[in-house]
Amino acid sequence: MGIWDGLHELRDCKKQGFGSFKDPTVVVNVLIKDKAHFLPYFFHYLQKLDYDKSRMGIWMKVDKSNDNSEAIVKEWVDSAQKEYSFIDVVFGEAEHESQKDVQWTEERFNYFIKLREESLSIAKSRWADYAFFVDADVLLVNNQTLRELVSQNKVVVAPKLDSLGMYSNYWSGMQSNYYYRRTDEYKPILERKNKGCHQVILVNSCFLVDLTSRQTDYLTFTPKKLNGYTGPVDDMITFAISAFWNDVPIYVLNENIYGFVPVPLDDGQSLEDELMQLEALKLEVTVEWPEPLEPLESLKNYTEVQNKTSDKLGFFDEIFLINLDRRPDRLKRMEYNMNQLGLNFTRVSAVDGK
Repeated sequence: MGIWDGLHELRDCKKQGFGSFKDPTVVVNVLIKDKAHFLPYFFHYLQKLDYDKSRMGIWMKVDKSNDNSEAIVKEWVDSAQKEYSFIDVVFGEAEHESQKDVQWTEERFNYFIKLREESLSIAKSRWADYAFFVDADVLLVNNQTLRELVSQNKVVVAPKLDSLGMYSNYWSGMQSNYYYRRTDEYKPILERKNKGCHQVILVNSCFLVDLTSRQTDYLTFTPKKLNGYTGPVDDMITFAISAFWNDVPIYVLNENIYGFVPVPLDDGQSLEDELMQLEALKLEVTVEWPEPLEPLESLKNYTEVQNKTSDKLGFFDEIFLINLDRRPDRLKRMEYNMNQLGLNFTRVSAVDGK
């Protein structure tokens, strides 16, 4: 074996995660406003990621919120600070008008563009190998998510996230006016009928950027930095176009279930609508994932389920749950779902056909 063959073999082993190599350094970027209903779950699954926390740093911007977001973040940081390389949190008043609805005005987009650009710069200034952008309503139930993304060796790659419907965190097509276009490739990726790492035009909500690649110097969230761009004021559309115009491919990975994300709310909907969607999402998760969504133990007192009372829908004398003795896993799932719905039931042992 020649010297170059040996070096190539060493490099390939490193890429595959073999040997005694350290995990690449990662800065996790999180923007938070009015996410108190998600945060106990978000922090639970963030901490469960199978990755060397001493190689992870976290940068969070927490805007003035209409709920307990700030209190939850402070409580989590106090307990987790020593686990990570660093946790930097910036608390402040949003520069756009504080509002309880979720309307995406140009002012709000410009504010998020500024924060996205800042978070990318922070990761670069920390000499991180990767910047991991994760929205605070993304629940990464698969603790191998970050490790699998890193192993793809892509400049930009996202895990395919599941939701309550056909929505996910990627676009497989874009119209000439830069807005979303549904293509034939979208559904097979969504339903994992075509598994793999697929090139797409746009990702959002959760994605990894390899900062060791020179190509990332051309990536931006800011429309004014793109000469000739006439599209909408939108952070992720701008990011996608900056990648496309500079021949930086964007990928989405759908080999496994990685996490869940709520469907974006329409203009005029409120935070209460998002809370209802979280409740529905917690039920939906149990269909695809073997474990129910659980909040971080230390943050359980912030979850709504604590306040639910058992009920029988007001008109039933009894609700019976028929369950096989040899399927305690199904019983656990249904107990969780009934508890989420606030329903009181009586279990009946099923007749076993075997």
